[in-house]
Order: sequence, then C-alpha cells, then structure tokens
Amino acid sequence: MKKTKKNKKMTRKKIIIIVSVICSFIFLSVLISSVLTKNVKNADYVGRNVSIKEIVEKNGCEYISDDKSSIDEFEIDIYLKFGKDTVVNGKSMKPYYESVFSSIAYETGYKNIRLIDDSRGLEVKIICSSNGYISKILINDKEDYFKNLLSENSKKQPMNIKTIDMNINSQELQNLINNSWISSRVVFGSKDGRYNKYDIYFDEGIEVRTVSKKVYNIVFTEKYKKEVVAGIKVGASLDAIKERFGTSYDNQSVIRI
Repeated sequence: MKKTKKNKKMTRKKIIIIVSVICSFIFLSVLISSVLTKNVKNADYVGRNVSIKEIVEKNGCEYISDDKSSIDEFEIDIYLKFGKDTVVNGKSMKPYYESVFSSIAYETGYKNIRLIDDSRGLEVKIICSSNGYISKILINDKEDYFKNLLSENSKKQPMNIKTIDMNINSQELQNLINNSWISSRVVFGSKDGRYNKYDIYFDEGIEVRTVSKKVYNIVFTEKYKKEVVAGIKVGASLDAIKERFGTSYDNQSVIRI
C-alpha cells in the first residue's frame, strides 16, 4: 500500500516536470519567433547593405551628404534636396513627401533620422517605434505642417491690384469722398429703416452700411435712376460694364462701389 502511494507521487512529479518543460519550450519558441520577425523587418536594408546615397536617389531626391546625427535622439542626419517643392501650382505636395518619408524610413531600417533640405528650409524628423514603424513625423517641428501651408503660401504671394480711374457721377458718392466717407456729413434722403446692418433709403434707391462712423459699403438699387460712375446706371448690362472697365460683376441689378 505504501509502495503504491509512493509510485503515485513519483508519477505526479514526473507529469509536473514534463508540463514545465513543454511550457518552457513554447515560451522560447514564441520569443525566438518574435526576434526573428523583428529582424526580418530590417533585413531588406541590412541584408543588401544599401548606401544612404542610393536610398535618397532611389526616391527621386538629390543626395548631398549624411553623417551621425548632431541630436542625441536621432541616429542619422541626411542632407538632400527633395524632388518637388512643398507647393506646386497652388497644390500641396503632401502625398509626395509622405511617400518619400515612408520609403526612406523603411530603407534605413526604421531608425530615428533627420532629412534636411537647406534649399527649402526644411528639417524633417522621422521618429520610429522599437517594433519597426513610423510613430511621428515633424516638419520644422510641426506635426501638421501641410495643414496651413497653402494659406501661408498665399499670404506671401504679391497681390496685383488693378486700379481704374473713373468719373464719379453720383452726387451722394462724391460727397462721401469729399467728406472722408464720414456718413454723418452726407445727406442721403429720408431713412425708412434698417436691415441687415444697412440703413435703408428706399425712395432714393440707396442702402448704406456704416462701421466706426464711416461708410463701409454703399449700395445703389434699381430705384436709383441717376448715373453712378463713368456714365453707368444701375441695371446696365454686364457687356456694357465689361466694355467700359474690363471687369465683370456678379449682380446685374446692383452696382457696388
């Protein structure tokens, strides 16, 4: 009886040992598989031993130089000239740049790198995670660099404003000009009301909006029968206006000055 109990204990002990060995084997297998998978992600770059110059030129950029990064958080500083401007013909080149960033990050083994284009004033920081993916891209230290690029670019463009000399026929308009557009110094007629921030002079055919005591906008309606500027009356055809000024108007029934 005692021998039977002893045998059972020995058998249970052997089972525990076998299970422990199997669990250890499974754990090591998963660990080795994980390491191999991670290495495979970088194998394309490491295995082929591709130079930085080849990587840059492969992505349609002009290679200038590369060196160990001057910033601790990054491994490589790559000096280059991108193949396109950030904006071309008023269109953002964000898709092109993102494609270049992704390709260079992959080819360099997902290291933290900087791409520097001095000709365009661009410093691109590509920050990658330890498992081989891009986690963040900063362009001139901005994550949303392309978001407001078009509006900022348009502000830098010079505005070409064409001025046209014209004769003022409207007495009310001429009085405004003579009085520095101060509305209280000009009589427009009998005020009938106010609508949408405009003082309405219905019978006279005039609507006036005043901001800080000065006329911000004056509208001559179809009720205004006199000439306004350059012999043009309210309701004149677009062709007549284009012929006189070379400029089109959206509203055929109202001339705004």
